[in-house]
Amino acid sequence: MKKNKNKNEMTAQQHMHELKMRIVACAVAIIAVFIISLTKYSTITKLIMSIGENAGFKFIYCAPQDAMLVAIKISMTIAIIATTPIIIMELVAFINPIFEKKKKIMIISTAIMATCLFFAGIAFAIYVILPMAIRFMYNAGQEIGISSEVAISQYMSLVVSIAISMGIVSELPIVCIMLNRAGILSINMMKKLQKVVAIISLIVSAIITPPDVVSQILVAVPLIVLYEASIVVCAICSRKRVKQTLSASMQ
Repeated sequence: MKKNKNKNEMTAQQHMHELKMRIVACAVAIIAVFIISLTKYSTITKLIMSIGENAGFKFIYCAPQDAMLVAIKISMTIAIIATTPIIIMELVAFINPIFEKKKKIMIISTAIMATCLFFAGIAFAIYVILPMAIRFMYNAGQEIGISSEVAISQYMSLVVSIAISMGIVSELPIVCIMLNRAGILSINMMKKLQKVVAIISLIVSAIITPPDVVSQILVAVPLIVLYEASIVVCAICSRKRVKQTLSASMQ
């Protein structure tokens, strides 16, 4: 009995050691990308600034440390975003042994889908939403004669918050699929909630974008489309599960 107990304790220690090693691997990846981003800071910053400059804004910094703080903030944001696949991969690898083969495939495919949707949301924000939203803000200021000089720190905070917000809300299909798999959200319930989701999408778009109708529509419509796509995917998965259950019962 004592021997078995020590063996179980050793297994738990091994799991804890593996968890620590994977956390260290994620931390090393983040630090490495952060350092690389700092060396390319000017190129990355100019790329983000070009969105505002094309709209007509001129950038200034209001405190001596602003330029340095912006460099650190942008580099850290890029490091976290760029290493998201590594973090997800390490998490999946850690929990992988406790699942059977079918579950492993499902977890890995879900992780890949979540990563792709996150990056797609960020790309959509940078290349579609932000240019239109910032142009709207510039025109709003010009109409009342406000100077177009903007603090670089505030501009970067706006860009980062909108981009990350779009990345997060783009995970809607993953949330719906997981709730459906868990039996919490049925297909019929999802269909009944279509109007509610449309209203919520408009509210979310109003929160994460400036008071520009076009920008809000550009955010709300993709969210509604993602939700509708979630219903289709969940319906297909449900049919497959029913077929598998029937075939298993016949055997």
